[in-house]
Amino acid sequence: MKAIFKQYIENTQRYLDYIERHYDNVQKAFEEFKRRTLHKNFVKKYDKFIYKTKIYDDYNWVCLETIIKNHDLSKLSHEEFIPYRDNFYPLDEKTKQENKEKFKNAWEHHKSNNIHHWQSRVDKKFTEIQGFIGVYYAIENVMDWIAMSYEFNEKPLNKYYLENKDKITLSDNDKYIIETVYKIMMDKELE
Repeated sequence: MKAIFKQYIENTQRYLDYIERHYDNVQKAFEEFKRRTLHKNFVKKYDKFIYKTKIYDDYNWVCLETIIKNHDLSKLSHEEFIPYRDNFYPLDEKTKQENKEKFKNAWEHHKSNNIHHWQSRVDKKFTEIQGFIGVYYAIENVMDWIAMSYEFNEKPLNKYYLENKDKITLSDNDKYIIETVYKIMMDKELE
């Protein structure tokens, strides 16, 4: 019995370590995005993006920063934590199989509480999220994907997006924002 308890502790710690790395990687990606938006060439190269996102406005920028600082907070919730842990760090294959329905419900909870996921933004419940706040969830979406590219050491930063964009449903506005943020993040002139 003690061995199972120890394994639960170890798997929980491994999952917590992953959550912390992911959060830190999202913050790292956002810090890089911020640095690039302050570069002297940014305004002249990305004036359309600036106009569309209104990131020049201090209030809007604070909203974006707040969204990023609260990234994936629901992963620590009762609804998500254990089902996610038992999916990604299960004791054994039986535990993972028995957890399938709970994980499915946890993913639904996660999407409904984290609108940076493109699946949430195409959901009818969230169609009212427009304007600058919707734009900032699209930016957070890219920070999330870049964080995963850091985790798995993927190059280029937009590898996941390039490999999956045909399966991802995006509005024209989201597509423009996501692709432009990737351009900004990979723009050699902004280094």
